[in-house]
Order: sequence, then C-alpha cells, then structure tokens
Amino acid sequence: MVNARKGLLTLVALAGAAPAFAQPAPSYPPEITKYLRLQSRVNAAGIRNVTLMVDGQMRTFRERVLKQGLNMRIEFADGPNAGSFTVESGGRRFLVNPARREARTMAPMCASFAPASLMSRLQGREGRWAKSTGGDIAGAKTVRWDVFDSRNRIMQRFWVEPNRGLILKRQIFDENGRVVGGFEFEVVKFDVEMASNAFSVPTDFRIIRPLEELNAACQRASLTPVILDPGLGYNLDAVRILSAQRGSGIVMSVYADETTQLSLYIMKQPLNTERLRRLTGQRLKFYSWQQGGQYLTLIGALPQEELARLARSARTQQR
Repeated sequence: MVNARKGLLTLVALAGAAPAFAQPAPSYPPEITKYLRLQSRVNAAGIRNVTLMVDGQMRTFRERVLKQGLNMRIEFADGPNAGSFTVESGGRRFLVNPARREARTMAPMCASFAPASLMSRLQGREGRWAKSTGGDIAGAKTVRWDVFDSRNRIMQRFWVEPNRGLILKRQIFDENGRVVGGFEFEVVKFDVEMASNAFSVPTDFRIIRPLEELNAACQRASLTPVILDPGLGYNLDAVRILSAQRGSGIVMSVYADETTQLSLYIMKQPLNTERLRRLTGQRLKFYSWQQGGQYLTLIGALPQEELARLARSARTQQR
C-alpha cells in the first residue's frame, strides 16, 4: 500500500545489481510552552499547501485542515490519495480511505509546535532560537521563529499566530540550509462549527495495522522485521516487498512525519554503496549498517548524523 500523499523511494534497480510528542525542555523560550497550551484549545479550519521531498524531488500537495483542540482532520485534495483523509481523536490517529472503506492506524500527532521527529532532534542539544516579526500569513499576523542547532545550522523556521498558537507556515532545512519540507496556509478561519463526526472513523470500515503488514512481509521474504523507535516521531506508513527470493529478500518500509519521508530497507545482502550514492543524488542521504545478521539502509532528506541517530534506535519487532 502506497502512503497517502507520499510516494515511495523505490530502489528496485539497486536490488538487481515520509512517545507521541516530546515536550519542550525548560531551557526553551517560554513562548513555546504558551503555544503548546494554546494549540490544545484552538478551533480552526483552513487550506494549506504542503511541500515535501518525494523520490528526490520537491512536490506540493493541497490539504484541508480541521482542528478542534487535540482533535484534527486533514483531507487530501490532490495527489495520489485525493479523497482520503487522516483523523485524530482521543489519542488515536487513522488514515481513512472511503473508496476502499478502510482505515490505517498511524502514530498520533497531538498538539505541538513541531513534528515529534524534530522535537527529538532538539532535545538535549545546545541550540539557538531567534524570534522576529513574521508578517501576515493567511490574513493573520504572525511571529517568526528560527531554530538553529549547536553548529549554528538552521533546522526549522516557523510562523505562528501568537494568540492562538497555531503554526501557519513551516520550513524544514537539511544540513546545507536547503528547504526539504514545509507547509503554508493560504486560508484559515478560527472558531468555526464542525460536524460531530468530523474526527471519527465509520464503524464498518476495515482497520489496517502497518506493523502487521511489516511482520507478514518479512516472514514472506525470510527476514526479521526491524522498526525505528516510534518515540522519535516517524510513523510507519507503508510496507513493500521488493524481493522474496531465498537468500536475497528485500523489504522496504516507509516512515514519515508531517513534512519528511524516510525509507528503511531490510535485506539479506548489502546494497552497492557507490551505486546507491549515485542514485540518491545530493538531496538525499543514506546510512547503512548490519544488525542481527541482516543489512539495513535508511534513506531520507536528513543530515547524515540524524540518519545515524535514527539507525541506532532500530530494534527487532516481535511477531
């Protein structure tokens, strides 16, 4: 199953040769705690354009967003999953496909000023925060925050409506300062009425659990399932078998947060490093390692050190 909105970084050619949320540390600016508190109560609806890296190329998708406190609904207006939507309520989140009458479980997003994946990168690091006037976004006045790591590299830039705590624009940067994801609202309205069932899944829809798909795929390919630590903020979205041949099995799993997609390959044989470097290009990085008698490669538009940190979190999934 291909992820709603995010394409898969397939490496078939190579085979042949995208806790819930960490809370801000006390050393963070006090405004961040205020934004988190406000977001848990905000009631808003709007249209935003989301930009993210797909197969090494930047693509933009249009979304309709409904937010009622910690409840959220995101409808995909275009792209490969037009007509699908995500809903989150009561600490549970689903990707719903009405045409197939099915809903896939997802990690909850909760109320946060940043994706959990970025929050986990910020935790325990000495960085710098810079606040400035943000100008108008979607007709609302904003405050802009630039977040830098300990090497003074820009990690994130976001524009927030300070009286509501709602992020109206966000940019995520790679280690070279290039934008690799983000979104911007073009329309937003506050204090709107919403249908009582806006954040629920029809009771007769089939529930799909990606972890069960991963276990089944690895069993078919004679591999041991490996997952990234969900506490780092990346949600397991999709699973695909690239090879089920004995001794050369390959299973690809796709992880994603709000603006970033990662591909994790579990293999019996290692990928060719030089060819992998050529195919991933300059925008994508990769990190390869061995674990439990298997070879793994993680690919995404993140700094090499961040991919290595995620790799260290990888653990065997019990079937």
